[in-house]
Amino acid sequence: MNVLAQRLKMCRENIKKTKPEFTQAYVANRIGVARTTYTAYENGTKTPPIDTLSNIAEVFGVSIDFLLGKTDTSDPSTNKLNTKNTENDISEYLKWLRNILKNEVKVTYDGKPMSDEAKESLMESMELFLKQTHRINELHQSKDDE
Repeated sequence: MNVLAQRLKMCRENIKKTKPEFTQAYVANRIGVARTTYTAYENGTKTPPIDTLSNIAEVFGVSIDFLLGKTDTSDPSTNKLNTKNTENDISEYLKWLRNILKNEVKVTYDGKPMSDEAKESLMESMELFLKQTHRINELHQSKDDE
């Protein structure tokens, strides 16, 4: 079981000790997915999209970095990807996606497992995208400053 799956289950079960309504169905309803989908997140057979991960972190009162195993600090104020508290910085989303592609064993695309080659190709494409976007953004910033 991957870190994300372990932490999802741990968070829900810890809350459930004092709030028995925190079943998988309850959490799924709160984040707007089917119970079977949320169960797959806890089992590690599916990875939630960024917006869903942000919602889960909010429901559990923890940071996304904590859920991903990047920190042992669960403080939600460290949530770099929580779009309700910060700007929508695409580079942060892509860093998160890169982390998923590098560290998760089971990653799917359109419901089908991604091969290591497909994950590597996607990461290379994202790097090219980031470099090109940075270059264009810098050009436009220079023109705006004139």
